[in-house]
Amino acid sequence: MPAIHIGFLDYTLFKEYPEFYAAYNLINVKNHHVYCDNFILSVVDFSQIDLANDEDRKYQIDHWASLFKASTWEDIRMLASKNEYLNEASKTIFQLSADEQIRKRCRDREEYYQDLRNYEREIEKMRKIISEKDAASENNAAILEKDSIIEKLLAEIRELKK
Repeated sequence: MPAIHIGFLDYTLFKEYPEFYAAYNLINVKNHHVYCDNFILSVVDFSQIDLANDEDRKYQIDHWASLFKASTWEDIRMLASKNEYLNEASKTIFQLSADEQIRKRCRDREEYYQDLRNYEREIEKMRKIISEKDAASENNAAILEKDSIIEKLLAEIRELKK
């Protein structure tokens, strides 16, 4: 099965080659042999909708791009009236953005992951501190052991001098 990545951009990826829709394959840079037809990077440039060609219009990629780029509900409704799939998508967009519970869940999920990342950073800091203290503690134990040996040797020397 092919793996297709579709990137939606609101800027022109290659200014010297402006395109509305482009598909890229991986190639060998030495001999220009296509690596694989099953891996495609597709890019839709919202800022170049006016460059849509006949094939783009045939598959209504320009309509979908206009829907995603629309900034008002009136624009979305107007675009949705042209196509049943766009109409269904616009209803879903409206429901998702209108439903406070879903927005709250999304915010809560984002906060959860942010908190989780913060906790993981703190745990890593604490592990590092504990590791440093353990190393210092081992050094202290070694020093104390050597001090004890030195004291014993000094005591033996004092005994031998008597």
